Amino acid sequence: MVSTNHIFSVFAFTGFILMDILLPLHIKARNIGTSAFIIWASLLCFNGFVNSIVWNDNVTNWAPVWCDISSRLMIGGGIGIQSACLCIARDLYHVTSNVISHRRAQGEHKRLWRAILRDYFFVLGIPVLRIVLSYTIQFNRFYIMEDAGCFYALENTPLTYPLFTVWPGVIGIIVALYVCATVRKLIQRRARFKAFMQHDDQFLRLLAVVIVIPVCSFTPSIWNIVNDVTQNPALPWPGWGSMHANISHVEQFTILDLGAQNATLQVFRWAFVIYAVIFFAFFGFTTGAKRHYRLVFAFFRHRSDSGASCVEDMRMERAASCRIPALSASARRTSGRLYLPPYLSAISLDDLQRISRSRDSCIHELSEQEFKSNLELRPDHVTCRSSEDRGEEHMPTLPSIPVQPSPVLDIMSILHRHSADV
Repeated sequence: MVSTNHIFSVFAFTGFILMDILLPLHIKARNIGTSAFIIWASLLCFNGFVNSIVWNDNVTNWAPVWCDISSRLMIGGGIGIQSACLCIARDLYHVTSNVISHRRAQGEHKRLWRAILRDYFFVLGIPVLRIVLSYTIQFNRFYIMEDAGCFYALENTPLTYPLFTVWPGVIGIIVALYVCATVRKLIQRRARFKAFMQHDDQFLRLLAVVIVIPVCSFTPSIWNIVNDVTQNPALPWPGWGSMHANISHVEQFTILDLGAQNATLQVFRWAFVIYAVIFFAFFGFTTGAKRHYRLVFAFFRHRSDSGASCVEDMRMERAASCRIPALSASARRTSGRLYLPPYLSAISLDDLQRISRSRDSCIHELSEQEFKSNLELRPDHVTCRSSEDRGEEHMPTLPSIPVQPSPVLDIMSILHRHSADV
């Protein structure tokens, strides 16, 4: 029978792959909010996948360094997704205001840079700040839960609520205010909104994401606060020294030890998988996404075709090596001058003589007409004789032909020929 932990592993890895598929599109669009959402959701899905595989039916401390990273990733990523939704909601509000009022602000370049820095503070600064502040209430190094793996170890004190617990709820309220203001502006200017939607079909998808994701996260956050207040009352903060006296200790819990808290743990780790699926449902079937899928498929198909053709190219090169002509004695040297076709100019005289002696069964000599023309050899002008029938022939002295450089690789023609694969 397949366990629920194995099912979670499959869905977590699927969420990780789905987010990675969409990431290049949103980075190319320079959308900081959606790119940050994808990165945080992808990292959290991958983190849950690894933990569910390593700590399946055990609580052994296999990888302490990984657990240090994993527990802090969950602290920052939990609020990072909410901060990304805040960034998207704020951008939607400002885009709607500018489209409806047709404003072009003075000093637009400076405003743009301020907006970019503000977005990066939302998606990176707030998660890092939460990770730093959470150390104030951390009393163990981390927890190890059976099936769930690594988890952060924070004490429930009065400082826990302002430093850690209430952040998702507060950000969810701010996102709701931005969404309400955006919808209000759209209702007031319905005609301009319809004209705007004809040029931007991503607007409604982004608006739906910032409505659905905060709703899915706000309710568990409120339930978590209520549960902590009623079932796990806060203890007085004992001070910095007493709080971190056992900071290097690792606590381990089996499913039986967790009891009813196991349900809360499962909701927490499944939430990130649900976020990834919701986001892919909105953006994974757009026209741009389908075009991206076709390009990726064409790339891998070209790689497989090029791998198969590589063997054929090597076979052709081996067959063509037999067609290197042998120069007659008079053609090799005439009054200290070396006469070579342009495609053999980069080969030394000793190498040519060695090649000529090594091919007894297929040695070709250039006629005077072919040697003067400097043209590529043709199969009907090649004679192949055995070593017994071949006699030493002398070509009459030819006028001096300067040695030409080896041909240059035509990069532009190659780029033009493969431009469709890029």
